[in-house]
Amino acid sequence: MNIVIISTGVLPQPAIKGGAVESLVDILINYNEKYRLHDLSVYTIYDENAIRLIGEYSKCKFIYIKRSKLIQYLFNKEMIPIRFMLIFYINKVVRLIKKRADFDLICIQNEYIYGNRVQKVSRGKPLILHLHNDYINVDVKGVVKKINCFDGIISISDYLKKRIKEVNQSVKVDTIYNGIDLTKFKDVETHIKSKVKEKFGINEDEVVVVYAGRLTEEKGIKELLIAFNDIPSTYNITLLIIGNSLFNGSVENQFVKELKKLANKKRNKIIFTGYISYEEMPDIYSIGDIGCVPSVWEEPFGLTVIEQMAMGLPMIVSDAGAIPEIVDNSCALIVKRDKEYTQNLKESILKLYVKPELRERMGMQAKLKVEKFSADDFSELIYKYINEFRN
Repeated sequence: MNIVIISTGVLPQPAIKGGAVESLVDILINYNEKYRLHDLSVYTIYDENAIRLIGEYSKCKFIYIKRSKLIQYLFNKEMIPIRFMLIFYINKVVRLIKKRADFDLICIQNEYIYGNRVQKVSRGKPLILHLHNDYINVDVKGVVKKINCFDGIISISDYLKKRIKEVNQSVKVDTIYNGIDLTKFKDVETHIKSKVKEKFGINEDEVVVVYAGRLTEEKGIKELLIAFNDIPSTYNITLLIIGNSLFNGSVENQFVKELKKLANKKRNKIIFTGYISYEEMPDIYSIGDIGCVPSVWEEPFGLTVIEQMAMGLPMIVSDAGAIPEIVDNSCALIVKRDKEYTQNLKESILKLYVKPELRERMGMQAKLKVEKFSADDFSELIYKYINEFRN
């Protein structure tokens, strides 16, 4: 089949600037390259460094959409809204697709608002949405009309599937869980761990709590900081915060400044790494003793959960959205988001801090449980789903 994939338009493919959706699209591209299943055309935002990598692919054509330097500058500085950028992007994509007829199916990544525009140039070919966020629910005005254009929707969790079904029971929705390359998230040699700890000024005997993700309110990082600040300074424990507000190169916004002000209380025990490339993440995770995903919004899935589980980290997670679909009590402490949330986070951290044998046991269970979230299983199921629409 000739398959068109429309990436989000926020970050480039290949995913050199990160992004959960973009990383998953890379997995699909690489799987297809390995097994030579289909001919792919991927529409994505232009990036001069990304374009240098496309020579590695023979079964995938990348079509890049350029922004003006001024618009790119304003976007990087977060001075114009993302929605404006998405409209600019999809209008250009639609004009390009209109000129071609050599495709059998179109798959839109995440941005359901692209659907009606793309349908007009789809020539009656199947139009699929791969939904990664909680964009389709009863709280969204006019959403029914905006999803009627899709022949099928792939949801990344049963939580999202339920939300979609609340909008329209008759819509075709199938859950396919995300996956990661488990071969990349594995044990790291001791000397590499020591170098990472040295880089961030962490003592060898320090217990390290790892947070990885965007530094935004819904991710619960503020609540985690409040909880961590309440732990006595005499405890031999460090909080490692990996990520920034949006992506590589984004500015330090007001919320991040607020977080760093909160962290001043324990400036020697709280470390902000800033953006870390996806390739470096296993090495950074390897110095962790406890993984924490404290989301306060309804998490659609939580890739960082399975990444940290694959590294053998016992998890502290909230009961948000799809997270309870990923973990259970054998590998995670699941914290309720009630009025005592920060206190419960603190107590969970301390419980694992004082019980190294519990950390080890839960970490082993995490490694076993995460095996069902492999990149190959994810890709195989996605392409099997797509093949159902073969004429």
